[in-house]
Amino acid sequence: MIYSEKKEVGKEIHVISIMIKRHIFDVVSENNDRTVTWTSNEIIGFLCHNLNTDIYQKDIESFLGTTRSSVSKVLNVMEKNGYIKRQKVGGDARLRKIIPTKKALDYSLQMEEEKNTFENAMISGFSNEEKEALFEYLDRIKKNIAEYSENGGGSKISAGGV
Repeated sequence: MIYSEKKEVGKEIHVISIMIKRHIFDVVSENNDRTVTWTSNEIIGFLCHNLNTDIYQKDIESFLGTTRSSVSKVLNVMEKNGYIKRQKVGGDARLRKIIPTKKALDYSLQMEEEKNTFENAMISGFSNEEKEALFEYLDRIKKNIAEYSENGGGSKISAGGV
């Protein structure tokens, strides 16, 4: 068997992830002023799905699983491009609520429609039972990865020999 023909769950999930990101990027690029990146798209969705909750930068950091400096850079660009406003809260001048603008809300509605259409296309031809099984498998994979990581699984690979 040629190595590249070997079926591996991680590789297949990675390929699917790339395909989804490419599709979303293509849609984002076609439908806006090209200032929305993958990360800012995720932030807009997060903000617009949590309109009744005060969202701060630390919440976005947690949602994305990334660093303060990375989120800060993205939020600065989003504010400059009119997708968010930062509103001072209470007596702490450093604490600012992140609020989506009308531009972000309009964009989110458009992307939500596309997401629903694309989601239906991805699972086209699946029975309800197959969809349920797929989500059960994906949940098990996520659980297995979390447990494996928590237990210190995997060898520490050094790039020194590469």
